[in-house]
Order: sequence, then structure tokens, then C-alpha cells
Amino acid sequence: MTTFGTPRKLLRTLVLSLGLAILAPPTHAFSGPGTVTLKGGKTTLNFAPQFFNIFPALGAKLDDYGKSTFKGNLNKQNLRIKFPLTSATLNPSRPDYPNGFINIEHKGGLSMENPGTGMTVILNAPGINASDNCWASAQCLGLSAVVVKNGTVIGNVPNIAQNTYMLDSFPIKNGGIKLKNLSMALTQQGANLMNEFFGLKPGDSLLLKEGSALGTLDVSGNGVKVSCPPGFTYIKKNQECK
Repeated sequence: MTTFGTPRKLLRTLVLSLGLAILAPPTHAFSGPGTVTLKGGKTTLNFAPQFFNIFPALGAKLDDYGKSTFKGNLNKQNLRIKFPLTSATLNPSRPDYPNGFINIEHKGGLSMENPGTGMTVILNAPGINASDNCWASAQCLGLSAVVVKNGTVIGNVPNIAQNTYMLDSFPIKNGGIKLKNLSMALTQQGANLMNEFFGLKPGDSLLLKEGSALGTLDVSGNGVKVSCPPGFTYIKKNQECK
């Protein structure tokens, strides 16, 4: 038989629990209006295993580029790459300000080289930006890439992969922000690029499509500075411009 205690003990426990709940600080998040800038930090891209299943089969090589680093291996399907964050400007979307903007700049990227097609794709150079070219919402976050063919840079693809929404808020803690598990999927443009990179043709079982998973992004930024619109003052306790 389980003993739950006397009514007096239960009442004391309930009162204590309510007291702790009242004393606990509320959770706040910055939702604008206003702009947050960052001085540094990092972005980590955790690749979806299914995206890298095709690398060993098609002979593509991976390497870091610039200041970025990656860990893990293809066999264990646990690859992740870290891009040093050099600067960022973030203004979250909200009902009365739907076109929020995010611009995150990095040093370096992930170099993907395929000798068979003569192509190199440097992923995430220069960064992450808000995009209006989204399949699931009015605006989302896009991941960029630089394309090299036979040793010549042939273009920059600003939206190789995207999530399906814009951030409407993010908490500021200890002078920094953390954005976790932002799911990224290939755009149609990104799928076309990667199919060309791998030499895949329509009808191939490995053909990549719009919406194919690329992975998840974690952004950890520091050196936060909040700039409020004219006539507004930043209230740090509540993380808002009023």
C-alpha cells in the first residue's frame, strides 16, 4: 500500500509548490520591435543521415573550407559542421511586422567535391538569410552555397536549403542567443544543384527532390546588442522594446 502522507503534509507541499511557482522568474523572449546584433558565435549544421547516404556510393569528397570544422563520419552517419559566426542581424517576424529579417554571416563552409562531375559546392558561404522564396510560408530562413565547376566559380545559390517558417521570437540569455533544431530541407533549386553535383538523372532511385532533408541548424551567438525603434526603450528584464 502506498502512503501519500497526511492532509496537513499534502497542504504544506501544495503551498510550497505554489510558492516556488510564484517565485520562479517568468520566461521571456525577444519578439521585437527592434533589432538584435551579434558579434560572434557559431552555427552547427547536423546533417540528416539520408542526405549523406549517397556520398560514398558516388565518390564525392568532403572537406572543411576557411575557418569551419566538421566531425563524425559517413559510415556512422553523424556528420556535423561548425561555421564560426562573424556577425548577425536579427529582427523576428511578428503579426504586426511580418517581414522580419535575419542575416547571419560566417567564415568558411563545407567543401563538397565530385571529380566525376568536375563540381565543387561550398555550403553555407557566406551565411543564413531570410528568404521570400519559400514553399510553405511567406518567409523563411535560407542556407546559401557557392558553386565551382572545373575550377571556376560559376555562381552563388542564396537558397539551397530552407526551413518552413521565420522565427517570431528568441530568448536572450547571458548576452547571447541560442536557436535550436532549425530543420532545413532542400529547395527545388538546391535539389537541382545537388543532382547535377552527383550526376543524378530523373528516374534514378537516389534523385533528390524539393523537401529532401538536409539536416538541422543550431545557432549560438554572443555579444548581443539590442537596438529599439525611435521612441522605444529596451527593457532587459522583459526582453522587449517599449
